[in-house]
Amino acid sequence: MRNHQQYAELLSLEVDGELTPPERRLLADHLRSCDDCRRERDALAELAGLLTASRIPVADGFRAELMERLPAAGWQSRHPMSWAAAVAVLVVLAGGAAALAGSAAAASAPVAAAVVAVLELFGSSLVAGAGLLNASWRGIGLALGRLFDGSLLNLVALGVVVLGLDLLFLRLLLRTRRAVAAGDRRRTDDGG
Repeated sequence: MRNHQQYAELLSLEVDGELTPPERRLLADHLRSCDDCRRERDALAELAGLLTASRIPVADGFRAELMERLPAAGWQSRHPMSWAAAVAVLVVLAGGAAALAGSAAAASAPVAAAVVAVLELFGSSLVAGAGLLNASWRGIGLALGRLFDGSLLNLVALGVVVLGLDLLFLRLLLRTRRAVAAGDRRRTDDGG
């Protein structure tokens, strides 16, 4: 047996047109016997009609006009010369890689193996570093969560520390402004 809250949710879904056929039958059966839900349904239908009537039509081409007025993102530069530096770096890196690969093949297999080993070292270092960074952030999150989880005193202490740091920052900021203002006054008094 459903309660009225669940039927109210079904009424909202009905207005949105998202009821499944079994839910629609269940709601229809309930509406036959419940005056409150029928009144709620009528009110929701009236509201949906008002919302539909108050909808403002969007002009044709609005999206295209809006997209044209947006500034271009950094990677969407329209001028080909803006990509010249990136293309030059790519050519230098590709040439260096080709030269290394060619010299390694011409020199001997041990040199190529050493280069491959160094590259694998960098790759495994990146993977290990990413895992360590992830574990560190999780650990910090768990520690802070446990610290503030059940203790109001810890939250108050954190608030006091943050407030103290804010006051210290403001005091340093005001002291700096006073020193700058005093220096400006000395310069104007000296005639400079």
